[in-house]
Amino acid sequence: MAVTGPVDFLALTFPTHEVDPGVVESVAEVVRHDDVRILDLLLVVQDDDGLTRVLDVEDHLDEHGLTPLVPEGGALMSDEDVETIASSLRPGQSAVLLVYEHLWAIRVADAVRGAGGEVALHVHVPVDDVAAAIAADESARDVAG
Repeated sequence: MAVTGPVDFLALTFPTHEVDPGVVESVAEVVRHDDVRILDLLLVVQDDDGLTRVLDVEDHLDEHGLTPLVPEGGALMSDEDVETIASSLRPGQSAVLLVYEHLWAIRVADAVRGAGGEVALHVHVPVDDVAAAIAADESARDVAG
């Protein structure tokens, strides 16, 4: 399997050991639409006694409702990645960790190359930065308006 699209790491945390089925379905939907491909997936559970368990696809993730999310790559997360997220969990909480490839970006890049162009830059902009910029713009419009 060749990975040719941008790849991101995503951590989804939950207040319990249960992963919300609606969240699983929303991720499964973008996979079904060929917008993303899951390359790696882990479930991190902080037991009530503070013990951390890390589960992968071989650890019966179906028991946690994650069957529709099948990773197609290998072990792409480092112990440090997992520890960073695990250390942020409180007893009783869990997190789904995903490494995924943006397949939609491959289609766009192919179209750009087909038109004689190239993808010259791809930068991930943090959501908090976008929210701050939008809020500042709205505030400036309110003052001017």
